[in-house]
Amino acid sequence: MKKLVLAIFLSFMVCSTCNIWAQSTVIDKNNNTVLSFLENTNTHHTFLKIVNATGLYDMLSKNGPFTILAPTDAAFKKINAGTLETLFLRENQDKLKSVITYHIIPGNVNTASISKAIFNNNGEANFKTLNGATITVFIREGILVFEGPKGGESLIESPDKQQSNGYVHSVDTLILPN
Repeated sequence: MKKLVLAIFLSFMVCSTCNIWAQSTVIDKNNNTVLSFLENTNTHHTFLKIVNATGLYDMLSKNGPFTILAPTDAAFKKINAGTLETLFLRENQDKLKSVITYHIIPGNVNTASISKAIFNNNGEANFKTLNGATITVFIREGILVFEGPKGGESLIESPDKQQSNGYVHSVDTLILPN
């Protein structure tokens, strides 16, 4: 019976990740970095403003590889405007940096490798972010869901934008690390 349940679960996981694996990886032919890609999207102005404000621009434009879970401008609009303004205050610089580095995973992490990690770890996977905290990923109805420690969830809107120094996945929600 356990083997039958396990076989059904594994079949479901394989089928539910098919649409994720079927999404093609977009490789930038111009050797652009993750940040130059985001600068050209017209949907990540707030994310880039935070990267600049926290002093991460040089590191993310040269080094790597990095996988960026880049909240769109629409994702930032979901947050109380006062909260975002407060994060931009000079005395909250460390907190702002913690929030943005929670959306950066060191290394090249595409949706195929995320799905494989989920499959190999009984339905969810954990990735260590640049701020040192862990972000959890699972699949719901064939869609990758990133979950923070407070239960906040973010979905990938546009996956696997491979650049010269990593991957960009546009996400629909900003997740707070703590």
